[in-house]
Amino acid sequence: MKERVAVIDADSIAYFSSKDTLEESLANLDKFIPLILNRTKCSKYVLFLSARVKEYFRKKIFEGYKSKRPKTQMILKYLNEVKATMFEKYHAITIVGVEADDLVALAAKQYSGEYTVVVCSPDKDVLKTIPGRHFNYRTHKFIDTTMDEAIEFIWLQCLHGDATDGIVGIPGVGPVKALQILHNGVSENDTNETKYKKFQINVFDAYLAHYKRMHTAIFEFQKNFRLVYLLRDKEEYKAEIGYEIILPEPFSLYSEEE
Repeated sequence: MKERVAVIDADSIAYFSSKDTLEESLANLDKFIPLILNRTKCSKYVLFLSARVKEYFRKKIFEGYKSKRPKTQMILKYLNEVKATMFEKYHAITIVGVEADDLVALAAKQYSGEYTVVVCSPDKDVLKTIPGRHFNYRTHKFIDTTMDEAIEFIWLQCLHGDATDGIVGIPGVGPVKALQILHNGVSENDTNETKYKKFQINVFDAYLAHYKRMHTAIFEFQKNFRLVYLLRDKEEYKAEIGYEIILPEPFSLYSEEE
């Protein structure tokens, strides 16, 4: 039986742990990670934090990406101390230019050969775009995401956008219309390969119908796909940020002596 590893999107842990005093914040953090490991029955973990928003590679693609999010650092006065402890005590990993979501996607794929992976996050972009077993540590619920669901979610975001992240998609296309566009001409008898090709064609045709000009449709289509897609291969990281990412072996919460 494979050893279980928790691949943790730790951005929300940092926010949830931050309280009115430093002592309370750090005590909260020290309870959080053991709780996740206990609930998921994982013996090892790897913890990821996002780089600063202004450094995201997606900001170079579209300046409006996540530009309307609240500045919570001003409210959570011990957030930096909590994050520092996550680095020093829990071996948290961050990469300049990359979000924790991307690193979680990379780790989930990389570790899946040797380990049974449980992805831990409350973020919909993680829950719905990474195939496999998930633990939402906000609701304490387990979710299983299929490859079909993950691929469909990405294309739907390309169509109707994501207001939370400032991604427009195709103006005038909402969730209901996006679903109709995506499944146009798709049959239950289609193989997965055929279905996924139809998804891509349907989405691009919708861009072309809206923007009329081929070069504009291609530009907007590629831009939005790059904004919603989580990087999960070394080659994709090299293309977007200029170098490959090599992840460490997962960590144990307690040393072997303990």
